Amino acid sequence: MTHAEFQTRWQGAGGAERANYGLFLTELCDLLEVPRPEATTDKPTQDAYVFERAVTFNNGPSSKASTGRIDLYKRGCFVLETKQGVGSFEDFSLTDDLKRGNAGTRERGNAGTREN
Repeated sequence: MTHAEFQTRWQGAGGAERANYGLFLTELCDLLEVPRPEATTDKPTQDAYVFERAVTFNNGPSSKASTGRIDLYKRGCFVLETKQGVGSFEDFSLTDDLKRGNAGTRERGNAGTREN
């Protein structure tokens, strides 16, 4: 699939973010010519590159920890959380979001999450 075909295929995708993210990210891996994520195991410490990576959220001293999932996780490389589309790609501006402080809420090294 070419970049143009990928864009055409996905530009009109709608619905809930969870409905298409696995297929979208798998096709993105193919487009970028990088390996696809591996199957999740019953041993989270071995899940180095998977969809739906289990994590424990430390919600602060007055709250108990909760369990969550990372949409796509690659140990030592990245954590990816999918979100619904932003409208047309032309309307999206990462620079403007960074100026407004909307690009993310956690800083590197934040102790708010830890791997299971």
